[in-house]
Amino acid sequence: SPVPLLLAVVGTVVYHLAQKSVPERAAPFAVIALAYLVGFVCAAGVALGSGAAVAETVRTAWKPAVVLGLGALTIEVGYLLAYRIGWPVSTVSLIVNVTVATVLLGVGLLVSREALSGVQWTGVALCALGLVLLFWR
Repeated sequence: SPVPLLLAVVGTVVYHLAQKSVPERAAPFAVIALAYLVGFVCAAGVALGSGAAVAETVRTAWKPAVVLGLGALTIEVGYLLAYRIGWPVSTVSLIVNVTVATVLLGVGLLVSREALSGVQWTGVALCALGLVLLFWR
């Protein structure tokens, strides 16, 4: 089903437009804390309302959740500071996502022993070329 990918795309577009619109005088970590508070309330409400095994989830998944939270905080601060110093909304996400995809490609190939077809390697090469062209002056 394409629904999860559609949710990720819509959420990411909203996320970047909101990040770009944060006033410069606003304290970055306060903005992020407020955003996480909103996210926490919404996620907790859905989890509790759905009858999910919240206590079991906390007991078994707290370590990856801590790492996930630290990773998310790092992403938030990185994007907010990039926008603060003038990086354009049209390229920041593209540069970050192609770079992340390249790193995860290496992890997938070397650690998880995943394989890519010739067509997929062509796609990787085109993404790399696109990243080079973004910086071409």
